[in-house]
Amino acid sequence: MKKWGFRFNKHASMELSINTIVILVIAIAVLGLGLAFTKNMFGRFAVFNVPAPEYEANSNEPIMITSDEIPLSVAKDTNFPIAIYNKCAETITLTSGTENSNPLIQCVPTTGEGIVTATVKTLETSIAPGSQKTSKFLVKLGSSAGSGLTICKISVKCPDNTPMAEKQFYGKIQS
Repeated sequence: MKKWGFRFNKHASMELSINTIVILVIAIAVLGLGLAFTKNMFGRFAVFNVPAPEYEANSNEPIMITSDEIPLSVAKDTNFPIAIYNKCAETITLTSGTENSNPLIQCVPTTGEGIVTATVKTLETSIAPGSQKTSKFLVKLGSSAGSGLTICKISVKCPDNTPMAEKQFYGKIQS
């Protein structure tokens, strides 16, 4: 059939649709490779997530964490939820910082020399006497921590700087 001087060629239209399908398959493959590359590149900056403790803290266990082995890093933050019960006579305030944070998290480096104090970031939270809260903390160790399994300690202080509670755990330090 002729229309406007052109002939319809079934063979040419079949080649055109096969070419279109091939180009779409290649485009989807390249897009998938690009997304995987992007995910791997930005995955380095991700945060380790530790699940929240299953049980609430109480007067017998004033600090509760998920497990006795927590992944920590010198390169990435660890999202570390901690349940804290206030045994002090006054309201305690959880704060960010390194040496002056409450709670204070310290680890023995894998070299065995000295103490490494973690940088703790959190929203300032108050806990009334006799109550408990689970708060999220972003924890990052200093570069001198090394790598491997080490012993760490969480310390919480009362407002008058007297120790309220401590909890030891194993820190699995990763670079």
